[in-house]
Amino acid sequence: MNSHEGKISVSQAGPLVYTFSLRGLQPKRPHLHVSEGPPTAPVLSISLPPAAGGIRFRSAFLHIVHQQGGPGEDLGVVEGLLDLSPTMRRFAVGRAEDATHPDTIRAALSEFISTLIFVFAAEGAVLAHDKLTKGTSSMAGLVAVALASALALFVAVAVGFNTSGGHVNPAVTFGALVGGRLSLLRAFLYWVAQLLGAVVASLLLRFTTHGMRPYGFSVAAGEGEVPALVLEIIMTFALVYTFYATAIDPKRGTMGTIAPLAIGLILGANILAGGPFDGASMNPARAFGPSLVGWRWRNHWIYWVGPLLGGGLAGLVYEFLMIPTEPPRTHQPLAPEDY
Repeated sequence: MNSHEGKISVSQAGPLVYTFSLRGLQPKRPHLHVSEGPPTAPVLSISLPPAAGGIRFRSAFLHIVHQQGGPGEDLGVVEGLLDLSPTMRRFAVGRAEDATHPDTIRAALSEFISTLIFVFAAEGAVLAHDKLTKGTSSMAGLVAVALASALALFVAVAVGFNTSGGHVNPAVTFGALVGGRLSLLRAFLYWVAQLLGAVVASLLLRFTTHGMRPYGFSVAAGEGEVPALVLEIIMTFALVYTFYATAIDPKRGTMGTIAPLAIGLILGANILAGGPFDGASMNPARAFGPSLVGWRWRNHWIYWVGPLLGGGLAGLVYEFLMIPTEPPRTHQPLAPEDY
């Protein structure tokens, strides 16, 4: 796996004094290699080794002071953002020692907690609706479940975003994997954490609802398995494509601040569209936890194959068609929130 590099040109000659902080998913104390170039034309070049598990550095904020002589004789200050996105995508298995790296463990724990939060609220809304209506389906119930799921995913992605990326979904992780955004080892740990989070959430629901069996997902009466599979592929494609556009794309800019909201909204919209036909899972973990605890396995394979196909396709399309391979930009204007 390649390192992450960025350069910023300096117009004035002389020794440089610089401070910088990294933005994105990275160890708190990364090892940095810095070279300043020739004295007559200084160029600050930063090279960062990959973080544990292959997480990509997004950018670095630099505060550079040109000095001549000693301290207090500054010639000027340059501040800005370096785009540290790699110009080449690499697909890595990951190193064995990454599995026990503190950042990997924290990321996996974050995925566990975020998925638990999401599944508990989303499946809990289904059980609550069933208790209130005695199993009678209604448009109001569909809207309530869609709203609860959208809000829960909004929160789950937001609380996990800075630690793990806030995937909360094996299909999202698979899309990031095929796009070369994380290693196979980290993806596997995410999948385990997400499935465990969904199972624990379902167990907690069964305990706190006096033994109500979680429903999980199944194809509605009169709906065929193949149409339901295609529906899951389409809905998950939209979900992962939205995730890529707002949370992964290096060009997203300030769009990243609304990523959790956008991801939650597309989930809610898809539930309104697909819920009456197959439940609109779009998430193998969301389907697996309730199915295991409630022991309901009818049509369960659809909720693995469909989301993984849709998520993988979205990752490939966005990564290789929407994100151009180009040298990183050397300087960006500093946004007000970065001061």
